[in-house]
Amino acid sequence: MRIPVARALRAGIVAALLTAGLGVATAQPASAASCPGSWYPNDNGDGSGIMKAGTWNLKGNYYSDCANVGTVDGGERVWFQCWSVNDYNNLWWYVRVAGTNKKGWISAANITAERMTDDNGDGVIADKMCYGL
Repeated sequence: MRIPVARALRAGIVAALLTAGLGVATAQPASAASCPGSWYPNDNGDGSGIMKAGTWNLKGNYYSDCANVGTVDGGERVWFQCWSVNDYNNLWWYVRVAGTNKKGWISAANITAERMTDDNGDGVIADKMCYGL
């Protein structure tokens, strides 16, 4: 599956609405006990994004209660490796922090959708879905 830029922007907007709690019912995150083990894909995707203001935890898997494996600060660029959607229908990106070797999972809600880039100009970002679990 390929994610067109417009769809990625919509996903970011939906994630922002869910994060803001604008009357939309949201599922509870997985508990730490039920968090799948750490998963680090080897895929290399297309595109990047800029983190929203704040300090965000990179996760070992695509659930908010999974173990932290690093941090990324607002304004930093992250390179998209691949994406996945968890059991709660939340979009997560497996990313590498620009200029570093830091990699991990980050919720799409933490990335500024309007500042995503398409590396090769084909109108599609992160065309690779992560497979493995």
